[in-house]
Amino acid sequence: MTVLDPFIPFFRELCYGAGKSFFAAKGEERMATKPRGKSVEVEVWTERYRIRGQVFIPLGDLGAYKGRLSDYLNDAQRTFIPITHVTLGLLNGNEVLWDGRFLAVNKNSITLVRALKE
Repeated sequence: MTVLDPFIPFFRELCYGAGKSFFAAKGEERMATKPRGKSVEVEVWTERYRIRGQVFIPLGDLGAYKGRLSDYLNDAQRTFIPITHVTLGLLNGNEVLWDGRFLAVNKNSITLVRALKE
């Protein structure tokens, strides 16, 4: 028994709601929860940069986004667009300035978004 054992039920409910288990006790299987949605390859332009990468569009309950990139971008509660597998370059050139795993882009700085592959 560890010091955290009494708190595990609290953490389970806090993080995952009642009835779902993230922490596996001996003999239990871990629940694999894969987010529902799709990944879209996009090109995003800002005033100075061209950003290419993947945007994950979650499918909310009752089809909140309906799988459309436009609905995801127009969500008023979303200030930043998370992009993974990122390539960043200057808008007026082909040189790659940075390759990275993740970049959060403020929607206010975006001038154009286009889907390359869905």
